[in-house]
Amino acid sequence: MHAAWAPVSPAAGLSSPDIWAGMSSLQYLHLSQSCVSGPPPESLAALQQLQVLRAANTKLTGQLPAAYGILGSLTELDVSNSNLVGSIPGAWADATVLRRIARGQLQHAQQQLQQAAAGDA
Repeated sequence: MHAAWAPVSPAAGLSSPDIWAGMSSLQYLHLSQSCVSGPPPESLAALQQLQVLRAANTKLTGQLPAAYGILGSLTELDVSNSNLVGSIPGAWADATVLRRIARGQLQHAQQQLQQAAAGDA
């Protein structure tokens, strides 16, 4: 198993595309219980091999960008206890994508995953 650790400095900010440059093989991103705040950056969509995104207990706000729908390797998303609202990207309803979600305030996420899983059977 190949794992990569990406230390994130609050001063650098997550929204700068430069922070993700050279990390295209990143598979696990753990931001939980960090001081990360503001809207989730669209630039994370460049992490095409990302499998696990954990951002629980953060101050993320707003909605997940629709651009995250191209994260086809993502199998786990934890944004519980954050201030995100809205729904998950529609592309994630595909049964081959997200398998586990801790959704916090995201609407319809669990229903979409259940419908996708039913189509898998």
